[in-house]
Amino acid sequence: MRYLFATLFLAAFTTINATHNRAGEILYKRIAPFVSGSGSNTVTVYTYSITVIKYTDNGPAVADRCVDTVYFGDGTKGIAPRINTGLTCSCGTFSGSAIGCGSLIVNNPTYKVRYNVYSIIHTYSGAGSYLISSSDPNRNAGVVNIPNSSNYPFYIESMIIIGPNTGANSSPNLTLSPIDQASVGLCFYHNPGAIDAEGDSLSYNIVPCAVPGYSNPATGASGSFSIHPTSGLLTWCVPQLIGEYNMAIKITEWRKNSGGLYQLIGSVIRDMQVLVKPGIVGLSQNNSDENIKIYPNPFKNQMELDLEAIKGNKIDCSLFASDGRLIYKQELLHSDGKLVLNPGELESGLYLLRIQTEEQVIYKKVLHE
Repeated sequence: MRYLFATLFLAAFTTINATHNRAGEILYKRIAPFVSGSGSNTVTVYTYSITVIKYTDNGPAVADRCVDTVYFGDGTKGIAPRINTGLTCSCGTFSGSAIGCGSLIVNNPTYKVRYNVYSIIHTYSGAGSYLISSSDPNRNAGVVNIPNSSNYPFYIESMIIIGPNTGANSSPNLTLSPIDQASVGLCFYHNPGAIDAEGDSLSYNIVPCAVPGYSNPATGASGSFSIHPTSGLLTWCVPQLIGEYNMAIKITEWRKNSGGLYQLIGSVIRDMQVLVKPGIVGLSQNNSDENIKIYPNPFKNQMELDLEAIKGNKIDCSLFASDGRLIYKQELLHSDGKLVLNPGELESGLYLLRIQTEEQVIYKKVLHE
């Protein structure tokens, strides 16, 4: 159905200036009031704040979207203004408030990325399953695993399942950027850094990007392209050619009911982009706190962490291998913020270090010599 949606809109979008969309996702959160009325006239209210996040190219030839159209999945749609800023633009106002201009998060001569956040509030009439979506012309040109990528809209979707006893519910917050870098001939690892505010269980799987002709990135004869179903660690062994690649991760929420069974309550599909380059790249990518120091990096058998910038009295450090296996774990009761990790002898390659406290989860890429 997602392919059909994209195809139907292709003809209408080919004459519009493209925004060169690179990556994005749709997040949601139930907000107050949860009921209206009083006494016997009390009714449940299902109001959600919906956030559309898009990463686009940037430049004078790129159309700038001041607002975005959001389809709520109940037969209605709404116009969401951009709310983040950092750049200058001519977007004016929406409902009396200034529209944001987005922010430039990558500014290289041949590779620019603008970060855009759109927000809207919608109230659903009752329980049900609702597919929230957004489609915009077009994807950026030259994506290796999407033939004629600039001819197709960028389509993303998320699903909300509302039940009579849903209570507070929000999509997982994806703390790490979907714009990442990889090296030709070296295994690539990525984790969306998903955190669920209500503590719901999350599962992960790879799904096709919503375009005709999509194929998973090439791995070579003995390689692999997969994601760990519970840790969310995506592994691509190994990138074959220089260029830009897109892939999509579905993050699904599960909540245990009164009978002890897990029930599906929602999902988010993240469409992400990876820039494959020559040489060793990406070690500093997707870090949610640049104040954390790891040395040496690359390391050999032992590394030291400076965690003074981390909040929390208890810090858990976990090291994951390329297949998502937890290969080392160490706990620190916060004192001077220094921690020495001794994972021992490991195979050479790129590993993912997860640093977790009561308040945050941070991922760091580390290279073992």
